[in-house]
Amino acid sequence: MKPAALSVVLLLTGTAGCAAAQPAVPLPAQSRAAVSSATPAPVSTAGEAFYRALRPGPAAMLTRQPKSLAAAFAESTAVVVAEVTAVTEGRLIGDMQTAVVDLDVIRVLHGDLQPGLPDTRVEFGVSFLPEPIAPLVGRMHADVPRGPAVWLLKWQGRPAPDRKPGAPRRDPTADLGLYNIVHYNCAILVDGPDRHVVSAIAQDGDPFGAQAEAESYPDLDTLIRQRTP
Repeated sequence: MKPAALSVVLLLTGTAGCAAAQPAVPLPAQSRAAVSSATPAPVSTAGEAFYRALRPGPAAMLTRQPKSLAAAFAESTAVVVAEVTAVTEGRLIGDMQTAVVDLDVIRVLHGDLQPGLPDTRVEFGVSFLPEPIAPLVGRMHADVPRGPAVWLLKWQGRPAPDRKPGAPRRDPTADLGLYNIVHYNCAILVDGPDRHVVSAIAQDGDPFGAQAEAESYPDLDTLIRQRTP
């Protein structure tokens, strides 16, 4: 596989981010105050088209999903309660175009945000050339979800936990100012239309592993309470 093609697969599957990692300096403890008095809106009425645009292509089916929510948290640089504030056009990697989602972090449930980054921004591969990305990003921006969700983030400078033999140690496409997600099937958790937790950008198919565990919670507030140290 050519380096450019490999980079595309890594980013699409949420495993890009093997540039030289900088030592992480723990941030001061985040506020443990209540998340918000506003109840998160169900995914069916808040940002459905937005989340649909972030769902992965077939390449993401090849990636290993964490076996449990605890394992997914352990793989994360930070698990946060956050609201989407904006989405913008990202960069071009090979023939893949990315979009960058800006988050307003309300609370950190696990880990620490990478020190030195002024913003929490998450990169997704959303389209391929020659399809223009601007119309898609415009539609996503108009359908930004209302209310908080739980995001499982992985800093792009953090080495992958497992690398295939012969794979490059570092990903030349990693942007140390951005995050990826741990896995599409369990990375963005929201309240669903029937008020149980839903993994908003999961692939099609029966839930299993971390996704199934997350979706067993009756609502996001319960998940947050039980997952907060």
